[in-house]
Amino acid sequence: MNINQIRYFLAIAKTGNFSNAAFDCYISQSSISKQIKALEDELGVSLFTREHSKVRLTNAGKTFNKYAQAYFEYYQDMLVSLEYYQNCKQAIIRLGSIPIVSSYGIANKIALFTKQFSNNNICIDMYENTQFDVVNAIKNDVVDLAFLRLEFLENIELYDISIFAQDSMVLVCHKDNELAAKPAASLQEVANYPLMLLDPHSSINLIIHNEFDKLNLPLKIQCVTTRHKILMEILSTNSAITLLPENLVDLTLFPNLKIIPLKNPIYSKVALVKLKTKKLNKISNNFWKYWQEQCTPNKT
Repeated sequence: MNINQIRYFLAIAKTGNFSNAAFDCYISQSSISKQIKALEDELGVSLFTREHSKVRLTNAGKTFNKYAQAYFEYYQDMLVSLEYYQNCKQAIIRLGSIPIVSSYGIANKIALFTKQFSNNNICIDMYENTQFDVVNAIKNDVVDLAFLRLEFLENIELYDISIFAQDSMVLVCHKDNELAAKPAASLQEVANYPLMLLDPHSSINLIIHNEFDKLNLPLKIQCVTTRHKILMEILSTNSAITLLPENLVDLTLFPNLKIIPLKNPIYSKVALVKLKTKKLNKISNNFWKYWQEQCTPNKT
């Protein structure tokens, strides 16, 4: 029995599905199935009952689950505690982020931190994806800290939060678009046009859907994409429009675009977060303190 088998077991028990657990743990479904079969063979019991795509814990699985959770927590605590006695050649910070690292100056702040701790050989292990995927990465111990938008962050009470930016949503279109002449636009006006949006798993997409739903407005979606810079490239040669946080719109790179404020502002908060139950290694804990002390609005 090894720690990865414990991790995979807990992921399956949580999701109730082998494929979802494999997705969360970033391995193939066949690999996770082989690992669980090897674990069951070693223990001499069946841990799950398989029912089509769904699985359930057997009575033996329920008993094992209690010990597995405790074992995994103790294992993580042990690694953090032992680090203080190790002569490590490299200090690793596991960061997750939605695609905002360059737009919000996060890369520069990370560079300043590594300069302050230049006596450490710091490795920044950065995982960038949609909000949905980054939140899963935190929950499944793939990353220790993450840059996220706070809107639609479920169970927010489970996280320690360090807010460092508040952004406002704006209408973005080509300078030749008829909306570009407006000093400001309402969502009622925006609803008359097809929108290009970010991926449905992004928090920006959820914010827009929520605002349109609150006003009972139809949302005409022309297409979706995973990156905001792809949106702006298309808009530079297209008559479509989009809604984005203002900090994501780079008019230096895309001078043909125009930003139009919304008549009723919609705000989004960006923060560095970690699970309250997560024990950070020494260098990650220093990064967390650095961010709180030097990168929050009242400190900068």
